[in-house]
Amino acid sequence: MQTNLEESFFVIKYDGESGARGCPFLLKGELNHERFEWETTAPPPKEFSPKEEYVFRAKHAVVDFDFNSSHHFIASERFCNLCESLGAKLIKVPLKIIQSNGAQTAKNYFYLLCLDWANVVDLSLSRVVLSRDLSSGEVIPSRLSPDRPDIEAIYSVEPLTSELKGRHFFRGIDMGGAFLCSAEFKSRAEDAEMLGCKFVALRDYQDIPFWLSQE
Repeated sequence: MQTNLEESFFVIKYDGESGARGCPFLLKGELNHERFEWETTAPPPKEFSPKEEYVFRAKHAVVDFDFNSSHHFIASERFCNLCESLGAKLIKVPLKIIQSNGAQTAKNYFYLLCLDWANVVDLSLSRVVLSRDLSSGEVIPSRLSPDRPDIEAIYSVEPLTSELKGRHFFRGIDMGGAFLCSAEFKSRAEDAEMLGCKFVALRDYQDIPFWLSQE
């Protein structure tokens, strides 16, 4: 049986509900900087190189996840290695995490900056609500893709197949910057028992703000 393209791609989310050791529901602690050197909601410049040292003092005795999106997308070294082994273009900003017992984590961590962003949603086939100006009612263009509309809500996704082919790890411009991966990436991550990763099939993905959730 042939697998549909949308069934071959997945949204990666942080799984803080599994109860796995070292995967807190919400990563709590204090970072030694109030601001980042990069914009967190857009692709970083390819030549970007961090100048600051980042240290996060966690309020947890054990931190051991491989992927975490509850604090600006943190990934372990082995998660980053998997991404790069499949051709993903990344900028890795070293992050030292100190556990509540004063010891540094066993794993090396990085803030994960993805250089590969793509539009994923086929607007003609997907069920979405477009963002509109409250005064004029006009559709608001996407900040990162001005030739496309901004999306306020996603009820169902039919993918832009031409944009997804050949990609294994990337972020969706029209999906609020969500991380996406291929079935091959998912399989390798599961084989490696990556901690903190939850994979949602693209066909099942929804992003509905509460003010539209009752419609």
